[in-house]
Amino acid sequence: MKILFTNECRREDGYYEYFGKNSKALARIVFPIKISTGLRFIKQNFPRIEILENPTWDEYCAWLSEGWDVVGFSFFTHGTGRALKMVEKARQAGVSQIWGGGYGVLDPRIQDRFDRIFHGYAEPEIAEALGVDMGPVRHPPLVNQWNISPLPFKVQRVAALFTSRGCPYKCTFCQTPVFCPRPETLPLESIEEVLRFYRDHGVDWVFVMDENFGMFKEHSEKVVEMFPRFGLHWSLMTRAENALKYLDDWVDANLMGIGVGIESMDHRALAAWKKKQTTETVARLAEELERRKRYMWGYYMLGHQDADVDSTLEEIEMVRALKLGFTQVTIATPYPRTALWDELEQKYGIFETDWEKYDTKHLVWNHPHISPEKMEELHDHACRRLNSSAIFLRFAYKIYRSYAMNLASYARGLSLISSFPVKCYRYPEDPGYLPAR
Repeated sequence: MKILFTNECRREDGYYEYFGKNSKALARIVFPIKISTGLRFIKQNFPRIEILENPTWDEYCAWLSEGWDVVGFSFFTHGTGRALKMVEKARQAGVSQIWGGGYGVLDPRIQDRFDRIFHGYAEPEIAEALGVDMGPVRHPPLVNQWNISPLPFKVQRVAALFTSRGCPYKCTFCQTPVFCPRPETLPLESIEEVLRFYRDHGVDWVFVMDENFGMFKEHSEKVVEMFPRFGLHWSLMTRAENALKYLDDWVDANLMGIGVGIESMDHRALAAWKKKQTTETVARLAEELERRKRYMWGYYMLGHQDADVDSTLEEIEMVRALKLGFTQVTIATPYPRTALWDELEQKYGIFETDWEKYDTKHLVWNHPHISPEKMEELHDHACRRLNSSAIFLRFAYKIYRSYAMNLASYARGLSLISSFPVKCYRYPEDPGYLPAR
């Protein structure tokens, strides 16, 4: 079979720009999302499958004209409308099998548009569909380059790493418990293989993208040992209580910084969302990281059902007092098959039918105290208060300081940072895949 996997076409305004969605400041990181981690995993493990990442509509149509037996779509909820338009085009082109995967297909209302649905991290299901034995999952290289506005040149290479997938917690707003109900680790051999690749291709900074790094204690400890061995500095996402438990060991192994889901500074919201975390724990982690001269960034969500305009403004200032390096600011958004969707649909109603608005930057349900227009104003205000140019410059200094602490020398830290733009041009922007075994 001739098989093409793609994600949803990008919008007309270009690649999704992660930091730009959360900052209105001139001085900030510019990080357009050009690669798809899910599709890269598939291509690494199934070389016969062709992938198309974030195409324009015209690029997709050109690829479609080459003729395919199967076209598979992996997409997020906010890209559902674009993905379904692509599905229709594939049907018109005579594609015999349309497959669907990713968080977007969790919505039961659209599943009949696909001939086959793949669930969660689907490498084993794909192997079964192809009739092959793929063996242990291999981690693909996931290397990005970014620049700092308003500088016109690339500043640094950073690589992503997954050591586990899934999360055992049941936060009501999160689709992960449905998407991947049983968390699992990736093979240590594969992690070591891709870390060696990163080192050999001029990468200095690795971002561990696990939703909750540290939940597999022995496995995580073995991963942590690899970073200093390969001369890599790293940052990660985890829960605040996990970070406090292992902080000293991580710092000794070249830790740069930690990202945590703050979600809210209101205990009522944390309880309603079943976050199982306290604001005091988050504040303590921020203090402990600062004491060790490392940094913290956070994920903060506006608009829980008990919030009003005044309480939200107060909460934004509470988040600002944490002195984070960067804050992803979102609006409470219900997604299909989450407990939050069921609750808000029943109590207040979900009015928005445009899937593009399900990007965590718009209010899509009937909030009892805040209008959609006012919620977007609050989101804009939060972005300005929490991610100003001054805060970014402080963040940039903390990144430099973290390198210096790992190298035990501010001079060596400055020397390493000075080499980053050179490495961006010395090495290809996309180093490709691990060689076949």
